[in-house]
Amino acid sequence: MFFAYQYFMCALESMPQKQNEVSGLMIMGLFGGTIFPLLMGFASDAVGQAGAVAVMAIGVIYLFTYIKQLKTA
Repeated sequence: MFFAYQYFMCALESMPQKQNEVSGLMIMGLFGGTIFPLLMGFASDAVGQAGAVAVMAIGVIYLFTYIKQLKTA
C-alpha cells in the first residue's frame, strides 16, 4: 500500500493544475485493476466463464452509458 501512496503523491505533485483529473484516473485504475477481476473471479466460479464475461460486459455498458452522458452535458 505504501508504494501506491507514493505513486499517487508523485502523480499529483507532477501536475498540480490537473489534480482532479489525475486523482480520478488513479482511482479508476485502482478500481479497474482490483475490483473487476475479483468480481469476475467470483462470477466465473459461480456460473463459469460466461459469468466473468457478463461482469466485464456490465462494466463496458456502464462506461458507454457514461460517455453518452458526458457528450450531452
